[in-house]
Amino acid sequence: MNKKFGGSQWSSRITIQNTTANPVTATVTFYNSDGTVRDTDTASLNGNGSTTLTQVNDTELPDGWLGTAIVNASGNVAVIADVMSADGRVETYNGFTSGAATMYLPTLLINFGANMWNTSFQVFNVGAASGTVTMTYYTSGIATPAKVVTATLLPYRSISRYQPTVDSDLGATWIGSVVIESTQPVVAVGSQSSGAPGKRLASIYNGVASGATQAVLPTILRYFGGSNFVTGFQIMNVGTVNANVTVEYFAPGNPTPVMTVYYDGAAGHLPQIAPYNSVNRYQGNDTTLGNGWQGSVRVTSDQPVVVLGSQNGLNRTGDAAGQYNGIPVTP
Repeated sequence: MNKKFGGSQWSSRITIQNTTANPVTATVTFYNSDGTVRDTDTASLNGNGSTTLTQVNDTELPDGWLGTAIVNASGNVAVIADVMSADGRVETYNGFTSGAATMYLPTLLINFGANMWNTSFQVFNVGAASGTVTMTYYTSGIATPAKVVTATLLPYRSISRYQPTVDSDLGATWIGSVVIESTQPVVAVGSQSSGAPGKRLASIYNGVASGATQAVLPTILRYFGGSNFVTGFQIMNVGTVNANVTVEYFAPGNPTPVMTVYYDGAAGHLPQIAPYNSVNRYQGNDTTLGNGWQGSVRVTSDQPVVVLGSQNGLNRTGDAAGQYNGIPVTP
């Protein structure tokens, strides 16, 4: 959560929907990054109704504020958060229903690719006691950790780490992942934005508490439509041994894969994915799919994995970037 934060003046808004047929009262508590309460708002929601709280209009929050929020309600609700910059970039992520002792972020970047992508991530202690948080970074393709950072978080305290500054020791250009482990339940989000001149691109995704041996990506594109959308996706092995992974691409209505990629170390195949390591697949490089391709992907592994999809409209002006978490399924 933020209000006119940083040079890009990032501000958030929270939308809360009542998922029941009965009236619900929702209370939103805003916390400073040091864990102290900054503001509390209350909203009454009719059955199936919704409301949006816009932080830039909240006079109790100062300009430059960066913090967190917890939504408590008298009935079941659904929550999403938008984060918007003054120059027109928009990021959206789902609210968390609970914290976890471990969170995985499969994609962290420093000046990566033609768009010079940079990431940051935020960790929020949602426990009732102080916790020790350990953040272990992995460079893509390298099995051993690149670095380990520890921090102490008081209850409801949060930290934000912007990779080009606090993690500049990882390299001028870098791609990798991070494992966040805590003695108290935490939640985490990862966001990315383009550092290339003239580019206004940004997106955000939810950290994931556990992996699955099969996950799907419903939308995979290669130079699709007039906006020239192209996707990439990341696969992170969150198991404790090397993972054998199969990636199958499907065209709409066709149960037979049009392309299959193997990460199993066999002759002619790609190497296995090391524990807590991630691999990046950019569909612009998947020439077998052809230009204008639209389809989906199924990832199957003998170790639990976390999958993240990203897309960007190369011919669109403004913010045409987005990310979504792969959907775990039961094989």
